[in-house]
Amino acid sequence: MTAKIVNKVERVSEKKCKNFDYGNTFLNGLTKTRIDQKLFDFSSDVDGELIHVHELALAFASDYFAAMFDAKMKERREGTVKLQDVDVVAVRAMFDYIYSGTITLTE
Repeated sequence: MTAKIVNKVERVSEKKCKNFDYGNTFLNGLTKTRIDQKLFDFSSDVDGELIHVHELALAFASDYFAAMFDAKMKERREGTVKLQDVDVVAVRAMFDYIYSGTITLTE
C-alpha cells in the first residue's frame, strides 16, 4: 500500500462557544469538594484549629497567599500556615467567602 500526498488545504469553519455560567459551575464544584472534605492541599492553623483549604482557591482570592505560594515559602512546603493574633471565626468567614462569594456581616 502506498500513501498519496495531497497538497490541499481545507478551510474549516470555526465557532467559539461560551458557557456563561461556567464560573459559577466551577466555583460550585470547588465548594462541593470543600464540603465533602476532598482534595485539600493546604491548611491554616488558627489558635490550634486546623482549617483545611485548597491552595489554588487561596492563591486566586488573596494576594497574601499568592505571594506566599509563589515565593515557595516554608509554609507552602509544609502545607500549613500558622495565623496568629486573628479570630478563628473571622478566618472561617473569610474562607467561606472565598469559596462562595457571599458573607454575612454582623455588628
